[in-house]
Amino acid sequence: MPTRRSVLVSLAALPLAACTDPIGDDDDSALVGDDDDSATGDDDDSATGDDDDATDPTPEPLPEWVVEGTLDTTSFPSAIQTSDAHPDSVLVALRTIEPDLRLRLGQEIGGVEHLVWESDVLAAPEGILTAEITALSSDTTYLLSRGVHRVERRSDVVQFRTALAAGASRSLRMAVTSCLGRAGAPWRSLQDVASEDLDACLLLGDTVYADGAQTLDEYRGFWDEALGSDGLYYMSLATSFVSTWDDHEVDNNWTWSEHGDRVDEALAAYRESFPQRPGPAADRVYRTLKWGDAAELIVLDCRADRGDGLYISADQMGWLKDTLTTSTSRFKIILNSVPIIDFSDWIGGISADDRWQGTPAQRTELLSFIEDENIEGVLFLSGDMHFGSVCSVSGSGDVGAGLWEVMAGPGGSTVNPMAFLPPSWTDQYDVVVAEWNTVLLDLDPSTGEAGVSFIGDNGSVIAEKLLTL
Repeated sequence: MPTRRSVLVSLAALPLAACTDPIGDDDDSALVGDDDDSATGDDDDSATGDDDDATDPTPEPLPEWVVEGTLDTTSFPSAIQTSDAHPDSVLVALRTIEPDLRLRLGQEIGGVEHLVWESDVLAAPEGILTAEITALSSDTTYLLSRGVHRVERRSDVVQFRTALAAGASRSLRMAVTSCLGRAGAPWRSLQDVASEDLDACLLLGDTVYADGAQTLDEYRGFWDEALGSDGLYYMSLATSFVSTWDDHEVDNNWTWSEHGDRVDEALAAYRESFPQRPGPAADRVYRTLKWGDAAELIVLDCRADRGDGLYISADQMGWLKDTLTTSTSRFKIILNSVPIIDFSDWIGGISADDRWQGTPAQRTELLSFIEDENIEGVLFLSGDMHFGSVCSVSGSGDVGAGLWEVMAGPGGSTVNPMAFLPPSWTDQYDVVVAEWNTVLLDLDPSTGEAGVSFIGDNGSVIAEKLLTL
């Protein structure tokens, strides 16, 4: 449970701000018996119930969580985004037109929702605030809301679940999608899947189509629109996110040589919307997030790290191999914005330079490494192709033939016409989905099984596949 000395909101958008005390805990308010090293009254390190190191005999009970104030979608046009959950912390991003606000954290204890922490009055420079809430309990569902400091107006309440602790394991359920084009807004499949009991939502790139933007304000405008849509709004209410990017977060098929002058602005706007844990490289998004011994989410950067004839840098490749070999999790889930599958038997080499297939030596290096090291539980998740699929990474007899890839989405972008004519001459593609979709991914570490369900915009199951990894 959060305490004054352990709960911290560290703000990335403004200098570190003090937070008010967790409800019913020690503070600096000179209350006798609160164990805060400042209260008056007999701090003698021996008396019970004074201000010393002894356990206070009767902790003040936590108040019940009460949703105060009126929901105001003008002051709070999008929900709070929580992202990159750890066992003891979560990252937070929010947008508001209010000059200041408070965050309130709730938790269900003994079947009753309690208020466990409330922040001081916080400022949101330029209407955006990013933060980290720490000292949470692992594998625990929390409630989070924001309101103006006098509580007369508030946002919707969101919930998130912290990651599993090291050594812990259980089945996990995650939503997965990509390519949220305007054509399919407001992305009903995301809204439908948000009603499931989710541990996280995985976004595989092209969450916005910011083509043509150059300034930070222009990029923010695209994110404002996306976060205010029903799909992302309702998913934000339901769970936390883990995301990577592809090209359209910057520009269509962007390169450093042609678009390098705006990448910093694009990355800043992206991280204001879905904050990320730091990875090995500050200007890249690759990183890893562990959910105990159940799953490790290995997030790749397959866009910014291209160059010198490589699909990802030698540094990222080395990091990926190290992560795979040292992971203790049953599942190694690789968030891979563009597919690693070899499409040679379907569309040949069309646009191969925009995916792993265009760098065959590096693709073979990775797949051979996974096979040679006998790494179990590897599953590639990808987007970009604008159709859904469950497929073998390579054809029979080729390196990677025993590995699986799930292509999730598109959530709203125009469906690729090739999906309407799936190849009948190969058994590489077990499932092909030519509709807007979000994948519901069920991971059972006790059996090694991964259930894949494609959910359409009407909430129905389009296709399903059970994999053993």
